[in-house]
Amino acid sequence: MTQKTIITIFILLTSYFSCFSQVKSFEETKKLADEGNIEAQLNLGNMFKYGQGTKIDFEKALFWYTKSAEKGNAEAQNKLANLYASGKLKTENYEKAFIWYSQSAEQGNIDSQYKLGEMYLKGRGTKPDLDKALFWHTKSANQGGANSQYRLYKMYLFGQANTPKDPEKAFYWRSLTAEQGDASAQYDIFNMYLNGFGTKQDIEKAFIWCSKSAEQENDDAQLSLGIMYYNGEGTSKDVNKAFYWYTQSAKQGNKSAQNYLGMIHQFEKGKLLDLNKAFFWYNKSAEQGSPKAQNNLSLMYYNGLGTKQDAEKAFYWISKSAEQDDSEGQYYLGLMHYNGKGTIENLEKAKFWLQKSIKQGNEKAKDFWDLKELDELNK
Repeated sequence: MTQKTIITIFILLTSYFSCFSQVKSFEETKKLADEGNIEAQLNLGNMFKYGQGTKIDFEKALFWYTKSAEKGNAEAQNKLANLYASGKLKTENYEKAFIWYSQSAEQGNIDSQYKLGEMYLKGRGTKPDLDKALFWHTKSANQGGANSQYRLYKMYLFGQANTPKDPEKAFYWRSLTAEQGDASAQYDIFNMYLNGFGTKQDIEKAFIWCSKSAEQENDDAQLSLGIMYYNGEGTSKDVNKAFYWYTQSAKQGNKSAQNYLGMIHQFEKGKLLDLNKAFFWYNKSAEQGSPKAQNNLSLMYYNGLGTKQDAEKAFYWISKSAEQDDSEGQYYLGLMHYNGKGTIENLEKAKFWLQKSIKQGNEKAKDFWDLKELDELNK
């Protein structure tokens, strides 16, 4: 008997005994539920909802959730409301969902408090009531409810739902979620410390929170951490660590990190210098639409760096950048039209793209314009 056959048999036996165990558990739970045990009734509802030891049956899940909920089980009330709101009973019934969320929320259920806040906010199953929405979200948030903490953060950050903008309160609620280990919240707190928004600017604390988020594989945080290491912000300058974090982010598909990684391979000396890899990462980023990478890729093609020289491909990529309103791309596209590189010489198009670049404050475009003068461009 081969090792592959043994593994297959083991998997099948494990699956069999798992199913057998679930069926036995279902039968035991059913017996307790029939006897009136409210926890068993809740668990039996879950089993019917998720198909554990039995077939999925939302109507039977509804029946058993209701049995438990009517006896005051807050979690069952929450599950029952979720079922009514989900549309799995042929259609949503927000009015009944509202009733059961209300009863569950009054007993302190964090998720029900959050969802009741949302129903008051959006007017589902009840009339909109922004004061009550704020009340229930605050209740949930104070118990550690991350969803309500996020809602309050957004409300105070943008002044949503008639809530006045309050950056300090936005920072407060987001920081509670960050302290629970939420990577997105940690990244938001990094930005708030970095920019002094809602709190006093503190680059070292920004670095700490960025690190926490990056270590949880948040690609934006990994990119930002790379930038901080490269520039020596909040920490000592360390190009190798910058390279490491750019790489982690780039591998996740972050187009800005891919462009930065290309730049390190193009411009850093020593073992990091590798024009072929620079071209590779610029190309990755450019294909995702990064105008900066499209600029860089165009220049690689134009100068034959890391790839065969190709003026037409250089023109193609610089056009992509310019069309995204990038002033550098507009400047170089103007030059290519002026000099007839990768395209037919066209002074009107050169003038058009140079003017667009100049309007964005590009000094190189202005210097070129002054050098050649408008009259000469119109010849």
